[in-house]
Amino acid sequence: MNIVGAEKQELAEIYQLERALFGDHAYPQFFFRQAFDCWGKGLLVAKQESKVAGYVLMTPTDKPQEYWVLSLAVDGHYRGMGIGRSLMEQVIATLPEESKILLTVDPNNASACALYTSIGFVTIKEESNYFGDDEPRLVMQLTV
Repeated sequence: MNIVGAEKQELAEIYQLERALFGDHAYPQFFFRQAFDCWGKGLLVAKQESKVAGYVLMTPTDKPQEYWVLSLAVDGHYRGMGIGRSLMEQVIATLPEESKILLTVDPNNASACALYTSIGFVTIKEESNYFGDDEPRLVMQLTV
C-alpha cells in the first residue's frame, strides 16, 4: 500500500468512495476538484496497485498552524489493514511542530473514535445537532 499525493485523474475515484461511504453527507464531486486545486498537499490517497483504497483531506484554517481533517475514508474491502491510521499519520507528519488539528466524528462510529483516540486526539466538545437535527458529532483535537 502506497500513500501519495492525489493526482487529478484520481478525483472521480475519490468522489465515488466518498459517496459510497457518506451518502447524503458526501461532499459534491466539484468540491474535490477545488480541494485539489486549493489544498493539494493535504489530499492524500492510499493506493493498492492502481486502485484508490482510501484518502484523507486536511485543510488549513485562517489561524496560524491550525488545520481541519475534513474527510477520511477507507474502502470497505481494505478496512482493518491500518490504512486509515497510515493516512492520518502521513498527513500529520507534513505539519510543523505545535500545529493544531481538528476533526469531527459521529460518536456512534466506534472504530473511527477509537482510531482518532489512539493517535492522540481528544474530544473538546460534543454538538448534538452539528449537521442538523439529530446529527451529533464529536469535535476532536490533536496538537503535534
